[in-house]
Amino acid sequence: MNVNTVTSLNLSERIENILRQPLVHPAYDIHEALFHGNVRAKLLRAKLTKSGNGTDQIVIEGVVTSTITSPTKKTAENPSGWDAIAFGETVDAEGMRPMLGPTDVAGYRFVYAGSLSEGIGAEMLVNNLRLLGWKPERVKGLSGTSLTDFIPEDGADYVSAESLGMTDEVLVAVQLKEATENFGARLQIKGFKLVDVRVAKKEAVTLDSRFSDLLNRSLHGRLDSRKDKEREQTAAKTGGRGKAASGGAATAGATKPALAAPAATTDVSDDDVPF
Repeated sequence: MNVNTVTSLNLSERIENILRQPLVHPAYDIHEALFHGNVRAKLLRAKLTKSGNGTDQIVIEGVVTSTITSPTKKTAENPSGWDAIAFGETVDAEGMRPMLGPTDVAGYRFVYAGSLSEGIGAEMLVNNLRLLGWKPERVKGLSGTSLTDFIPEDGADYVSAESLGMTDEVLVAVQLKEATENFGARLQIKGFKLVDVRVAKKEAVTLDSRFSDLLNRSLHGRLDSRKDKEREQTAAKTGGRGKAASGGAATAGATKPALAAPAATTDVSDDDVPF
């Protein structure tokens, strides 16, 4: 897998141009981007807002930093093997955007929105926010648990990605969804994947508090919780057998004369019990 990256100067200019525009969703009519495929990107800004039908949502905008290429994508029409197909910004008389074909989309923007409606939609949104870096230990002064983190300050249109802890490079998959009875064909974010994550010292301290017992126990020998579970299961099986035997003996004693006193019971070792 190879990538093509725009120069730092060109990308900075494109980012400045993006940030001068209002943060809205969808970014283009019904589309979240003007390309589909797989790219590398950085996040720029976000905010808590409402959709056109009044649903609470969080909107996140990013910019493509590099376009992935792949030998499997190389064709006569795509000699560079771009893993992205772009569309033009201009809409024709029929309301259609021209397809530009496979090309470098570095510098293109995309806008994702997650719904805060009850159920799976909100769960998916929160999972994405955590994946993208919204955590209390990443940025000083960030709650990481309150949606007020996504409310812009007075006079501002958005909250920067840096102030939300969303600074990691991400792989973004954009898909072309086929038209349905209610919606036309549209370009939509399919998912995110982290490329490289740097853990902040504060995050490490938080992990220390979660795994302190584990770390301390490791000083006294090899850790293997599976053995503990096996011993617990063995003890449970051994206890169950003892009870069953006692119950059987009591029943037998009630129906038949006693013969000889039963031998004293002995504990069953772990080695005698199959797992």
